[in-house]
Amino acid sequence: MSTSTRTLRVGARIYRTRVRHEHEAGPCAEVLTFRSDLPRSAPLKIIFRAGADRGVGDGWPSGHVALRGAALNLHRPRVARALLDEALARGWDEVTGQELDGWILFDAARARMAS
Repeated sequence: MSTSTRTLRVGARIYRTRVRHEHEAGPCAEVLTFRSDLPRSAPLKIIFRAGADRGVGDGWPSGHVALRGAALNLHRPRVARALLDEALARGWDEVTGQELDGWILFDAARARMAS
């Protein structure tokens, strides 16, 4: 399970990111967490739960998710940035804690990385 924190700079804002693998609430999940440098920042958790057509890394290395033959490595800054940009575009305000289903963001994040 990876719990190292990384820094992602977006304009003037700095985000701390962390990827971890969990088994707490049902099937395996990869969780990408963001917290901004705002004084009262609340975390954004983007959760990818394993399912019939939804693969998540089980064991080492964690942070890999796959859907319909496409994959994302959540440890890569470009992937984290695309997911963060999509969450911000969908209304995460950095001071309200939120959990999002990562699979809903998957295709939009891939499209952001392609452009």
